[in-house]
Amino acid sequence: MMLWAKRKIKGGIVIETLFFLCALALLSQAFTAGKSTYRLMGVGEIATNGMITGIENHGFSLDIQYTPDVGNSVVFQQNGFLFNYRMGQQVSVIYDPANTMNARMKIFSALWWKSILGVLFGSIFLIIGLRMRSARSL
Repeated sequence: MMLWAKRKIKGGIVIETLFFLCALALLSQAFTAGKSTYRLMGVGEIATNGMITGIENHGFSLDIQYTPDVGNSVVFQQNGFLFNYRMGQQVSVIYDPANTMNARMKIFSALWWKSILGVLFGSIFLIIGLRMRSARSL
């Protein structure tokens, strides 16, 4: 009976560690995405109009073409929860003048969706890992 209890504790520690590692990965991804968006909004407050040239993955991915103040036309892919957009529709775009491929649609969901999902799922994994730890220590 004692051997079985030790195996159960070891298995619990492994699963608990996996939850903590997943939480760490998701939260660090959220931090990195948030930092990138924050930097783009600080540096790239250059806004222009773009046009949707392609819709992929049932609206989760849009190809957007815009022309920066200096240079040729640029096409970038915008991912996120982007519904009810049509081909040829005009959208507002912000971009980094030093790197014109670093551009995003100027709407909340397009700018912050990676950070929000990373924090949400990272927090869920962290809470589950903490609950497992507290249950194991009882």
